[in-house]
Amino acid sequence: MAKIVAGGVHYVLETTGNAGMLLLTMQVARKRGSAAFFTGDDVPDSVPRGMKVLHVIEGDSVPQIFIPRLITLYQRGKSPFEGLLKFYDFNDITRAMKDSLSGKTIKPVLLMNNIGSV
Repeated sequence: MAKIVAGGVHYVLETTGNAGMLLLTMQVARKRGSAAFFTGDDVPDSVPRGMKVLHVIEGDSVPQIFIPRLITLYQRGKSPFEGLLKFYDFNDITRAMKDSLSGKTIKPVLLMNNIGSV
């Protein structure tokens, strides 16, 4: 990491909840850096001194304003979020969960169109 960013990064956004990535967040942030965790309750117990931590649950946006803005940005090519998504047939739910936990997939999306009848 020192070869890439000497002294660490100013800001880290952790979105996976993967234990290894949570630890890496602490390692790559600089001494007075900030980390935002978007992963529910899986925030490390100990945080390095001087580090600012923000625990985000469901964001702080107003959906009626934020979602139309996101759509506009996407339409203008300014927010190519499809790189964050990976689609799985519902029958592959176990694979989707494993890929999410390992960090292989940022946001697994389950397709419900091939579900057999119960």
